[in-house]
This record gives sequence, structure tokens and C-alpha cells, in this order.
Amino acid sequence: MEETVQNAKKAIPQKEVAILEIFNQVLCGEHLVDFKTFASETSGDHEKIVKMLADDRESKFGKALLEACRSLDDSVVSTEDQAPIVSVRKLARCVSNEDPLEAERAARAKQERDSIWKKAVDIRSKTCEIIVWPKCSSAQDVCTHLVQSRRQSTLELNAKHRGVFLSADLVGEPSPPWSSGSLRADALQKLKIFAQGMAKLGQRESEFHFHFDGKSRDSRKILEEAMAGQQATESCELWISFDKSGVFQVGGSREVFGADLSREICLMRLPCSRVRLACNSRSDNFSKTEKSTTSDCTYSEVPHISAPWFEIGIWSISVEECPLNAWCCCDVHTFPCYTGFHAMFAWKFLF
Repeated sequence: MEETVQNAKKAIPQKEVAILEIFNQVLCGEHLVDFKTFASETSGDHEKIVKMLADDRESKFGKALLEACRSLDDSVVSTEDQAPIVSVRKLARCVSNEDPLEAERAARAKQERDSIWKKAVDIRSKTCEIIVWPKCSSAQDVCTHLVQSRRQSTLELNAKHRGVFLSADLVGEPSPPWSSGSLRADALQKLKIFAQGMAKLGQRESEFHFHFDGKSRDSRKILEEAMAGQQATESCELWISFDKSGVFQVGGSREVFGADLSREICLMRLPCSRVRLACNSRSDNFSKTEKSTTSDCTYSEVPHISAPWFEIGIWSISVEECPLNAWCCCDVHTFPCYTGFHAMFAWKFLF
């Protein structure tokens, strides 16, 4: 991870390095204490949070943000200057333009932008939807929400499938964040509820269920217990074997027998017996043979750093498309929600 950040710093202008450093610190969990303070003192109100950040000169995150804003705008103050730090609110006023002609052009641009945005929202609502579950304390709650979120899609076995994805490493985080290892107890309990809810979900024709274990034995045990009643002929495993060279870090310096976490296992629940499913050709580069089909559910030497499987920005699009393309998934449900990649791929598949 550190090597990736250093390479990124070399590729961007010097004035943007401070912003990149803040992103890196957030991902590494360095500002969790400040974020908890912001949340508790503002009750999560975004307007209050913005105002609090604009005047914040005391917290570590506030100082880093002000320094980054100062370095971004050379016209306000140089990073080497001894002048007082400019606040976020004052910086916004400094770069505003009160010219009437400019204001008129800005109004027209805003009107055009609002019109385009409305059209984009209309299109998005027909293809992608983010649903917030108001209650999710039992497996039955999960099952009910999943049933309600199903769209009236035209599906066809071996042609157009629905994929329901549950990724264990998106349910919670170990400590420190992004590290390998078991989830916290509360996250494991939540995963158990999610997995049991998917097991209760009546599976329709052409609907595949994917359960990714997040490289955790504890998570995999929970998923296996939830699928204990599944017929062996209507289930299989998908294996992702990661490339351990380059940026991938196995863990600490001490090696323990059988403790290598360079693989992720996905337990798949099939809509029918395996013999009814067509073996489609695989177009990816992660197979051991040149002409591979979906008879082989192993993806080898996949580039990886410590991040959830399918995480957009970490994986290349070619890697993320592999399972979706191989199983013809045009209608995709993922929970917990994390990126819009699945919806983007479904749109590409359909059109």
C-alpha cells in the first residue's frame, strides 16, 4: 500500500500531494477519533459538519485539511509562506467571482447542469437503485428486503441471470482497517444474519447466489453453516488465488503453517443442478489453460492488495468483469452496498 501511495505522489502535481496524503490517512484509519468527534457533536448533520470543518484549527484532521487547501490554491498563499492559514470558508470566498456577466454564465451553466442531472437520475432509476433497509435484525428481515428489491427482469437460464452477492469483508472491518484477519464479533453476527437471510430466500430460475468469505476462516464457517442444507449438485465453489508478488502483503514476518491468506473462496448457490448449466468460454487471463470454460471456477494469479473483492479503483475492470461475464449476470443485487460497478456492468451487458 505504501509503495502504491509513493508512486501516486510522483505522478501528480506537488500541490495535490497533501490531498492524496489525507486520503491515505483516512483509509488507514488515522482520523477515526476526529471523525467520531465530528459525528457526536453534529449528530451527523452534514451542514454542521461543513461549518465545523471550516473553523477547525485544533484537530489533526482539521489542520491537515487546511494545509491541503492552502497548497491547492497558489493564488491565496504559498505553502512556504509564514502568513496565517486560510480557512475553508474564506478560501471559497477568495475564489468566487462577483462579475455580473460571469454570474449570468454561471446561472445558465447551472440550469443546463440541473437539466442533464435530472435526465441522468431518470435513467439511473430504471437501471440502478440504492435501498436503505430500515430494519435488519433477523434473517427474516434480510429475506423480506431481498424479495422486495427484486426487479421484474426477463431472465433465461444460460443466457440472462440474476446474481445476488454477499461479500463478508464489506460487512465490517478488522482492526486495524484493511488488514487481513477475522471481523469483530458484532460484524460476524451481522454476517450470520445476512447469510441466513440469503438461505431463506426462495431461489428462482436463473438466480445465482455468491457468498465471498473475505479470506477469513471465521466468515467462511458462518457461510458454510448457512448453506448446510443446500444440495451438493446445486452448489459449487469459486476460488480466487492472488498473486503474492508486488504490492500484496501476506501479513507479519512470522510464518505459521497453513495460515497463508492469499486466496478467497466464494460459496455459490446454483438455481438448478450443475448438469443443466452451460459451460461458457472464459475470456479472462486468470486461467491455467488457454481455452478455459466455466467448468473451471478458479481464478489464478489475480493482482491484489488488501481490499474487498470487486472493490472499484483497486481492481481493474477486466478483473471485476470475470465472474459477472462468465455467469451472464444482467440483474445484480449486492449487499452491503459499496460501489456502482455491478450496475455499470449490468448496463453494459444489456446494451
